[in-house]
Order: sequence, then C-alpha cells, then structure tokens
Amino acid sequence: SQTAALDAGVNARALNLPCDLADLSQVSAFAQAAVTAGLAPSVLCCAGVEGVPQLTRTTQGIEMQFGVNVVGHFALVAELLCRNGRDTANDVRKQPQRAVFVSSSAALDANFSSNNDFQFSKQKYNPRTAYVNSKAGAVLLADELNDRCGSDATSAVLSCSIDPGPTATQIVRYTLPQRATQRAAMTPEQRDVQAKRLSLRTPAEAAMSSVWLLTQTGTNENLPNQNQPVGGGFYLGAGAAIGSMPPPPLWNSVLSWRNSSTSKVLWKTCAELSSPYLTKEAQAFIA
Repeated sequence: SQTAALDAGVNARALNLPCDLADLSQVSAFAQAAVTAGLAPSVLCCAGVEGVPQLTRTTQGIEMQFGVNVVGHFALVAELLCRNGRDTANDVRKQPQRAVFVSSSAALDANFSSNNDFQFSKQKYNPRTAYVNSKAGAVLLADELNDRCGSDATSAVLSCSIDPGPTATQIVRYTLPQRATQRAAMTPEQRDVQAKRLSLRTPAEAAMSSVWLLTQTGTNENLPNQNQPVGGGFYLGAGAAIGSMPPPPLWNSVLSWRNSSTSKVLWKTCAELSSPYLTKEAQAFIA
C-alpha cells in the first residue's frame, strides 16, 4: 500500500506495528501505538484469511474467518476512529476520517442473512461458505458505519468497501498451499512476473484503488469518475481491467444479503463479541 501511495503522489510512510486480529486483546494496544506514532486516523482493513480447511477459532473462540475478516476489523476500526486526539464518540464523529474495508468478488456468492450462524455453532463448517460470508460481512460493516457516521465524502466518516480484484498474494496459503510456498521464496519482481503470467494483479496494482479511496479529495471535470469516493459504495475490482486507473466500477445490482436489517444485526453481533476487549471510548463509538 505504501508503494501504491507513493506511485499516486501521496506522501506515505510505513511502520511495522504488529497486531494479530485473531486476538482481540491486541487491537486496542495497536491502535494506541498507531496514534502515538502519528499515523493518519483513516484505516484500510486489508488483512484477511481464506479457506481455513478445518473449523478453527480465534483466541476469543470466534470462527477464524469471521473473527479475522469481520470482527477483528470491526474492533480495529472502532479503536482507531474513536481516537484521533479525542476522548468521546461525539467528538470523533466531527473529524474527517475514512474507513475502507477490503472485500472480494467472492462476496457476490454469499448466502448471508440476519439469521446466519456466523460461528458455525449449529451448521456443518464449510471453508468456502465461511469465506464468502465474511467478505459479505466486510461490505455490510462498511455500509452500516457509513449510515451511522456519514453519507458522503464531506461527512465525519466516509466508509466504503472494495474488491481489489484477483491478486498474487499469500492469501492462497490454504486453498493453493503449493503456490503460496512458491511465492514465499520469490522476490517481489519474480512474484510480479508470475502475476502477469497468470493474469493477476500485482500487490501494488491491487492497492492503488484502496489508496485512492483513502486519499482522493479533489475533482476533475475531465475525469468525473476520478472525483470523490461514494460513501457506502462497494467497488468491484474484478470488473476493471488490470492496470486501469482507479476507481473500479461500483456494484449497483441488488444483493439478497445487502440490506439495513442484516447490517444492523451483524454490527450488533460484532459489538457483543468485541466489546469486552475494547476501550470505553471504542465501546461508546460502536454503541
């Protein structure tokens, strides 16, 4: 993401601050470290896990893909956005911030509803179902956050979601373990050559649109699609040509799971699961 930001002319720097989203107790300390380091209050939720073969749970007992891809990011956003030098949730909502949730085109296959067994407590575990539903969850969190905190690029919090498109990364470590092992031994240049050969995006190419969503503020009459990001938008990278300029197209078709009632149930579920590990400020922010 730093490379993509630099390529886009954005002043960027990178710090190595560890945080395991499979352990909610680490999130608040990470957020404080990020704020202390002077990082921007906006947040890109791009960590992810796909295709865990057996039912596995996080430190707090949450199904791993739901725990990392949804609940972990929910907690991270709450802790980061409630800080920014302010002490209360009311104050933070007056500060311009952005939250971008990285989803996937796999979300289009989700069978997600307000009655979902998010934890696989009753239904038989299926790795694919867990993944696609978690990616739908990322879209729903972005939608709900935007409904709660703002609806356009000038609001206190602009929140949206994005599918970066098929990318040559290590997310295939469970679904294609041999490919993941191969990539781990490659140089970045070798990995990028492989990406081109397989018609995938390089990590830098995939990051460009996410960086655009985090940083774009101007207007361009000659390029109207290069203007402000759409709050609550779901951008589909799989619908854009590799190498094309951001942003990718917005997904505007109806999805059975994408509705206010489901997003509110998901928000409440995430709040209940994460609240014991959040600061009072973050708890107030998600209330």
